[in-house]
Amino acid sequence: MASQIQQNINISAGVGFTKQFTALNEDRSAKDLTGYTVLARMAKHSGAIDALKSTKEAPIWRFVEFNTSVINPTAGTYSISLPSETTMKLSEGKYVFNIVFKDASDNYTNVMEGLAFVDVAFAFTGTGGTLDSNYP
Repeated sequence: MASQIQQNINISAGVGFTKQFTALNEDRSAKDLTGYTVLARMAKHSGAIDALKSTKEAPIWRFVEFNTSVINPTAGTYSISLPSETTMKLSEGKYVFNIVFKDASDNYTNVMEGLAFVDVAFAFTGTGGTLDSNYP
């Protein structure tokens, strides 16, 4: 498979997020993902730990786990997603994320990493306030 890809994504807090990707071989043909599991996580930074729960001997990492799905294994398509219930808990700002493939032999390959930019959705009226109904 080709070297690791770097890509940035945008997530709106309070709105469901889904992004679809196609895994490619070095010759640019679709990678067959039959038997693969996709894993994806996002954190404020690559070494983010929960300082209140961690100890030197047992760090506890702070991250958000994406829901993942292999959509069409032979076409190499897969997706990552977060429901609105999860995105509404995200603070606005910059995060890091990565995507890893696990094959049937439990070998792990880091295939994508990048930045996730989280902003507050304009139309979201959850805990962030309410819209002014008198606005023209």
